[in-house]
Amino acid sequence: MLNGTPSIVVGVFAWTWIVAKQGHFSGLAGSAALAVLMIPMVMRTTEEMIKLVPNSLREAALALGYPRWRTSLQVVVRTAGAGIVTGCLVAMARVAGETGAFMNRPR
Repeated sequence: MLNGTPSIVVGVFAWTWIVAKQGHFSGLAGSAALAVLMIPMVMRTTEEMIKLVPNSLREAALALGYPRWRTSLQVVVRTAGAGIVTGCLVAMARVAGETGAFMNRPR
């Protein structure tokens, strides 16, 4: 549901919660707003990449005696790692594209 949130709405919330309390604009407020915009895309991509890991890899690790937490960290995340990194880069590109129009304003 957060994936369709307009950037202006997130910006208003960041201004209300961070800028108004600090009394001045900062990189913290901007980065917090951009991070909120990135979270849904990164989560969705990570979920899909983890689903793509074959069950046979999980079962093989469990058959070798790995505990479930170690299977998740060492087998599943390593296998899905390239897709997770790609999702992070796409999310960063999307956020940069949404905020790019504001970067060229006259000063």
